[in-house]
Amino acid sequence: MITAAGGNSADVEYDLVYSSGSQTNSMGGWINDRKENQYSTQLVTLDANNNRTGVAMMDPIDNIVDPAVTKRMKSWGCGAADGNCGPYSPLTISSTRLMHLILAENALAGGDAATFTTHINHIRAMDGLTAFSGQISNNDMLQHTRRANTMIMGLRLADMYRFGLTDPKWEAQSDAISTPGEMLPITIIEIRANCHLNGQGCGG
Repeated sequence: MITAAGGNSADVEYDLVYSSGSQTNSMGGWINDRKENQYSTQLVTLDANNNRTGVAMMDPIDNIVDPAVTKRMKSWGCGAADGNCGPYSPLTISSTRLMHLILAENALAGGDAATFTTHINHIRAMDGLTAFSGQISNNDMLQHTRRANTMIMGLRLADMYRFGLTDPKWEAQSDAISTPGEMLPITIIEIRANCHLNGQGCGG
């Protein structure tokens, strides 16, 4: 994907787009309007009604508002970091940044710190940030870069399990704490509507 997109400096996303003339993004409605899912205040600032007002996450090297988070929020907000597209927010499925992250993590797991650093710095260069050269640990840099560049891509919970992270809002008795790796449950209304799960089969 990186080569096809134009090389290591290419900053390209593959998005599902929505409009009033096509389909709606259910997740957009849940987050933007109904507020059933909410943002972490480690990432963004919120008003009393849980509407985004800005970006909170700082880059760990340059100590500025992380431009990767701003970019993700502008995409989700249809052009504005505090924008609200309702059910029409675009949903990013993949990106060249994600491909660099995959290659970086694979290199780090194999003990190749130089290749890890190269891919991390390709991502940082997309935002004009200072190159990473060991200012923080490799693992901390990996975790920060993944969180900043994969917001609202459905990867955070799995990342938290992989990195051994928890959230203060998780109940001590919850499956997320007692059996890490547990994914979000399917609601009964969705089970009943899904012929693969409701026990009635999909024929006819």
